[in-house]
Formats: sequence, structure tokens, C-alpha cells
Amino acid sequence: MYRNLMSITGELFENILIASNDNFLTFISRPEKKNLHFNCLLNSMTMFDEFFARGTWRFCVKDLIIPKLKISSEIDLEELTKRLNMENFLTSTEYELSNMLESNRNGEPLKMGVGKHFAVIEFKEYEKEISRANDEEEHADSTIEINSPFFFYVKNTKLNIIVFAGIVRKLNSIKKR
Repeated sequence: MYRNLMSITGELFENILIASNDNFLTFISRPEKKNLHFNCLLNSMTMFDEFFARGTWRFCVKDLIIPKLKISSEIDLEELTKRLNMENFLTSTEYELSNMLESNRNGEPLKMGVGKHFAVIEFKEYEKEISRANDEEEHADSTIEINSPFFFYVKNTKLNIIVFAGIVRKLNSIKKR
């Protein structure tokens, strides 16, 4: 896990970067002040990856405690394609989807009539324990507890795309074991 503190328009944000072995990276940012809105954070960037270039990232090994939560989102693909100026996506042969199937039994073009994208992200553990043997912050507290609203995104590093992003505003209380 890597950590840094970043000042934006005079407000301090704590940033946490967690890389996993499966080509995914999770970024969490939370304001130092509990009642601060995320507008100054979000308005200060044009791309999520700008966070990596800001500040000095320090390696740390700590216990990270995140409340159990589940976030889901459903997107109407017809509305999305209209916003992207692809109005005929669902009906045009230009966007034929037949090649996505292993076998097209009827030999006819496959088209979508109604399309929805459903995404879910879930934190199932109350805390993630990591050995502190290599911690460079020797005198720092051994726990980071996410107990206030936070901004996050999950990125596939192999494909270099953000697969999920959001702001968690309301948190359930963390149950201590």
C-alpha cells in the first residue's frame, strides 16, 4: 500500500493506493476535514490518473479498515449511446454484434433491442490485515481506518482503464472484531 497527503486549494486529502496481483489498482482519497465536500478535489483534475503525478508517495504497511459496503449502478445503454452520438447503435448493422458469439446459429446479424450495463463493487471484509515487517513509517499509527466519506476508483493496469469510480458519502459503522 502507498500513501500520500495532497493539498488542493488549501484543503488536505489523504490518498491511499493499493495494488493487487491481478492487474487491478484501487485508489482511495478522503478529506482531512470530515464535512468537506469533494468538489475541490474533483474540480482540480481532468483525469483520474493526475493523482499519481501529485505529491510524494510513500510505501507503508498498515492495517486498512474499510466498512462493509456494496455499491451498484445501472446504465441504460440506449441513452448512453445517444449522448455519444451513436443513435443507431442498437439498430444499425454498422454495429453488428454477431462476431461476439462463438456460433451464430441462424446466420442473421445479432442486434440489441434493449441494453443495460450493471456494475457492482463490494467490500466484504471489515479489515484487511497486512504484515508490518517492511513498514517505512516506523513511528506511525499501524491502522488506517476509513470512517468518513471517500472518493475511490478501481483501475485495470493491464488495459489502462478505469473500471469503476465513485464517492461513498454514507458509511455504516465499523464493527470491531
